[in-house]
Amino acid sequence: MRNDGLKRVIGFFANHSTASNLILILMVTCGLVTSSIINRQFFPDFGLDYITVSVDWPGASATDVDDNISRVLDSELRFIAGVKKITSSAYEGFAVTTLEFKTNYDMKLALSEVESAVSQILTFPQESEKPVVKKLTRYETVSKIVLSGNLSERSLKSYAKIIRDRLIAKGVDRVGVVGARSEEILVNVDPSILRKFDFTVADIAELIGDRAIDLPAGEIAGGYKQVRSVGLEREAQGLKKMEIRSLPSGKKIVLEDVADVVDGFSDEDPNVYRNGSIAIELDIQRFADTDALDISEVIKSEMAILRSELPQGIIIEQYDVRANSIKERISLLITNG
Repeated sequence: MRNDGLKRVIGFFANHSTASNLILILMVTCGLVTSSIINRQFFPDFGLDYITVSVDWPGASATDVDDNISRVLDSELRFIAGVKKITSSAYEGFAVTTLEFKTNYDMKLALSEVESAVSQILTFPQESEKPVVKKLTRYETVSKIVLSGNLSERSLKSYAKIIRDRLIAKGVDRVGVVGARSEEILVNVDPSILRKFDFTVADIAELIGDRAIDLPAGEIAGGYKQVRSVGLEREAQGLKKMEIRSLPSGKKIVLEDVADVVDGFSDEDPNVYRNGSIAIELDIQRFADTDALDISEVIKSEMAILRSELPQGIIIEQYDVRANSIKERISLLITNG
């Protein structure tokens, strides 16, 4: 039966050559039209069926965060429709709960249901921040840019932010910044000077914590200690003049009398180096429905402008350009076709 049907199809096209030519023309036309609108990318798209709920509670211990936030979220979100797995993690100062949903579940509906459930929780500590609910979104690297040169870390970070903002304004979906460490005010306390004024390291930490309302002063250990503050005072110069005590004589003792206060950067953030010099890397990424080659052309154009505009001493380089591999694959496909 199958052979008879195949013979009839072959016989039809053998006797009607115009029909076969029309079908061939239609196939070629569809291929050309599709090639002009198809999304060009390195990897195929796939969904991420995850939603995260994060809550900041500055100054709280990991145990308190677990008891008062993580367990509450876990019990409230566990029975949402479509949830496959729920994982909660408690850290010092914040909690993160991750919900994994069943494959092909409507993630827009899932996000709405999670936001609704979280908004109904009224037992969070008063000192905790508003919960942040996010759906994990997949981004793909298009290329990377490295910024280096004989500049201070602060200046390099400033130029990197300018470049990032320009690329986003030109249509780039996302630009990750690696090596731009968080700015901090470092207070290096000498215990011998503290004893002279009858102070303790804990006293200084408490005073700084009161001044830096939005963040705790951190842990205190014996000996020299770097007390970090990134609250109301944004620069070391302002924190230096913070009054810590008034003597009976009327003399005021300020922080710089008992400690060395300097602007610095977090040691916990990663460093990036290029040829032995401090550097910052920009990871240029696209969203799933964005054409990688279009983004690549935007970057190429901006790189030419940036090289002419950036001051001498700044070196800007591009590498890991995925567009080259995509073009090679398309060229191979066309050649084989």
